Amino acid sequence: MHDETKTIVSARMLGFALGNIDLGRVQRRVESGEVPQPDAYVAGRRARAWTLAAIRRWNPLIADRIILIESAPSAA
Repeated sequence: MHDETKTIVSARMLGFALGNIDLGRVQRRVESGEVPQPDAYVAGRRARAWTLAAIRRWNPLIADRIILIESAPSAA
């Protein structure tokens, strides 16, 4: 039986966990068309799309199980 469980992850925390991914480089590759814009469930900031693109390149099986959410604003 296929497990359809999704993991909800803060984009900010995921960035910490996947610190080896250079999101600036991924951003440039997405904008140039080298890395296709992912069909993400979430909409919003382009950083989430870049993060998903990086994850898909790193491990596509994980990318399909992740839903990124916007990090809660920090108190100033």
